[in-house]
Amino acid sequence: MTNSNKTGDHRTRVGQERRERMRTRLIEAATLVFAERGPEAAQIDHVIQQAGVSRGTFYNYFRTTDELLLAAKNTLSAEMVTMVRQASDVAAPPPLRLAEGIKVFVDLVQRHPLLLEFTARLGLRNFDNGGLVPAASEELLADVIARDAADDLTPRMANDILQASILAVMLRLMADEAVNIQGFVAAMLRMLGHSAQDAARISERPFTPLVVPADSLIARSETARRAGMSSTRADVAP
Repeated sequence: MTNSNKTGDHRTRVGQERRERMRTRLIEAATLVFAERGPEAAQIDHVIQQAGVSRGTFYNYFRTTDELLLAAKNTLSAEMVTMVRQASDVAAPPPLRLAEGIKVFVDLVQRHPLLLEFTARLGLRNFDNGGLVPAASEELLADVIARDAADDLTPRMANDILQASILAVMLRLMADEAVNIQGFVAAMLRMLGHSAQDAARISERPFTPLVVPADSLIARSETARRAGMSSTRADVAP
């Protein structure tokens, strides 16, 4: 390979890396804006102001705020799915996997208020990719449903009930209301046909919180949110 080819490859790689950094910057800004304003009220001007870029730069990467919202949602969802899969015990019985999946998800959004607000404000848009809880797939629910007690309940119906109930829990958490997660998990297991005794026993089992990588969008966005709060407090300090 000639020196000119090496130089060209290097420039191409540097350009691609620059574009990826800018795209990531816009997505990170979008998570802050959508969490604060909601998807319906967020405008391009809000995003470019948060990101510190021009409108022309925005249009080099996204055509609309809806397209950017989808990119942010998909990035956050992919991160959560990866973390849940890495932490899951695939050998555990399905009811235990579901219970732990619900608890680790709720714990994750409680520890990251920006993720809570962003996801809760999306509302029914969360259901486009199957729902809120990464661990609660229809395949898993098919194995969790106790057929002798809930033979009319399909996995899709169970998923609809579970995901809508999780959304209600998140809205309560956003409103600073106390939520009994252990009781919620037990109620979901009862809905799936398990006895009160089994549901209580499973819901009481301890879980291990997810470890969020520092370079993830979840962690970076939460850090930016906290930095913004600190800056706001400094601005209004006497």
